[in-house]
Amino acid sequence: MSSTRPQIRTEVLESYGFGRVLTATSNGNAGGTTFVVSGEADDDGSINLHNGKWVWEREDSTEHRIRLGGFAGATGAFTVTPAMADQALTSDVFELWESVRPSEVNAAINRALQYHVGRRVKDTSLTLDGSTARFQLPSWVRSENDILEVSIALTTDIAKQQEIPVKWWGVRPTEVSGVRAYHLHIWPAYASTYTLIVTADKHYDALTNETGTTDAPLEWVAARAVVELMRPRLRRIEQLKDAGLAAIYQEAQNKDMLWRNNYTPMFNM
Repeated sequence: MSSTRPQIRTEVLESYGFGRVLTATSNGNAGGTTFVVSGEADDDGSINLHNGKWVWEREDSTEHRIRLGGFAGATGAFTVTPAMADQALTSDVFELWESVRPSEVNAAINRALQYHVGRRVKDTSLTLDGSTARFQLPSWVRSENDILEVSIALTTDIAKQQEIPVKWWGVRPTEVSGVRAYHLHIWPAYASTYTLIVTADKHYDALTNETGTTDAPLEWVAARAVVELMRPRLRRIEQLKDAGLAAIYQEAQNKDMLWRNNYTPMFNM
């Protein structure tokens, strides 16, 4: 099942307690600095209740922050800066983030997709020629650690495929004009024209907008994104002795490891 970036952010937002999704119940002001959610109205709520929290406006994919004193408890109106591109309308959707920037979440989602969440593949694009011992790997290889096993196929029939493991092999990066590539080195240079089978973890492409989709497991991407978000903050969390954030990080780390150890479907390429 495919997921969009808003769907992954919602999983991060709600499953890990970072905030919630709000739907405007009436129009904001003409200047685009307010949106109204009547369900958030609280006569006893301080005008400073939401100071500094981050808001992601889904209609325009823009990030805003709630101003000091920017909450009207009587009506559920939020005042944000900078102003939105247009007046907020009824049914517009907003994400209210308690402690992290939504743009940071987007970046964490992409790091999870590109370098951590993967599916097991068998690539058969490389062919032995009897003399070559160095092969350029496909462009989707992003790390030496992506390659798990190298073998030689003795038949082209996938159903009856026989494989001989290559005992001596290694992966080395090269960089030309700022472009990094990875090369597979095997020893010896096998004197045959058989196909090499490269078993690897293939990661996913980044999501660059709100409508693009990924086939990566939603829960795994969300868990790994939380790990990516929280890891740079661990020292601060320890200093503050914030048990709540520490528990969030531990939960996400456990889910990430569970997916990593159990999600290994094999895809032939």
